[in-house]
Amino acid sequence: MRILLSTLIVCVLPLAGCTIGGQPSVSPPADTSSTTSAPASATPASTVSAQPSPTAGELPVIEVRKGTANSEPAAITLNEVAVRDGVTNVTFTLTNAYQGTGTPQRHRIQLRPGMFGDGQAATDPTTGRSMTDDLYAVDGVYLIDGVNKLRYLPARDSSGVCVCSRADSSVFLMPGQSYTFSVTFKAIPEGVETVGVSIPIAGTFSKVPVRR
Repeated sequence: MRILLSTLIVCVLPLAGCTIGGQPSVSPPADTSSTTSAPASATPASTVSAQPSPTAGELPVIEVRKGTANSEPAAITLNEVAVRDGVTNVTFTLTNAYQGTGTPQRHRIQLRPGMFGDGQAATDPTTGRSMTDDLYAVDGVYLIDGVNKLRYLPARDSSGVCVCSRADSSVFLMPGQSYTFSVTFKAIPEGVETVGVSIPIAGTFSKVPVRR
């Protein structure tokens, strides 16, 4: 029997200025020896690809799904759903899973607007204008609370900006490289131990444990 889910749209949280940028999470292929920190901002298009994060390999892994990104094989890893400081944070990672023998440069994955988005540009609550930059946000991710029969959409600050990472088109992932994203939601209520997590490209991850 299908459960009808009401939609809980979290439009405003006291988080202005707290948009979370994505950051790379896994080291490049073995022929790259250096491991340096990377800022949360996107890597310029002139560089080969995103640099590895010092936390590479330290993120938990809940489940890995196969998919495609820019027609290249990809893996989407759900890392964590955690309630902290009054909000819920979802972390997931996109990996370029190409393992063929072709020229790596030809099989890189470029992050693009709408890759993990809802396909719609948000409206500025003050001016009423469409915010086209919102198309880069990974706001297509949502949570399913089966206990309370609710669907949670990403939080937005007082300016209407998604409190989440961006799929910035200046970032390229070579085969074997990854990029980690974060999305913030309203805090999942006490008593809810698992949720569904829907991520574009990957589909819905079921019965995901909530860390508190």
